[in-house]
Amino acid sequence: MLPIGKFTLRHYLYHCSNSKKQPRCAKTCRIPVPDKIFSGMDIKKKIGLRIKELRTEKELTQEGLAWNAEINRTFMNHVENGRKNVSIESLEKIIAGLGTSLKEFFNAIEFSKP
Repeated sequence: MLPIGKFTLRHYLYHCSNSKKQPRCAKTCRIPVPDKIFSGMDIKKKIGLRIKELRTEKELTQEGLAWNAEINRTFMNHVENGRKNVSIESLEKIIAGLGTSLKEFFNAIEFSKP
């Protein structure tokens, strides 16, 4: 895990949400998350983190999202953890299962810089 002060990226993903200006921990620490954390990640991890972020905002389990998206539960887990490449068709199903649009999905801090 990448350290953010005394916190880790896992802490950020569990507690934080993406705001339009600067993401901050929503529950306890209220620390800003630097953009450079996402700059070194590969695209599979960035997509997986964004899926997890939207899924937790909507209070869905991986199984629930897989059911909504009509994909395999274990495949959903692998995509979310950045272990599998995801096709455009599968990504469209996942985004539809999240009830969002492609524009909203990719309009996040993870995708703002190369």
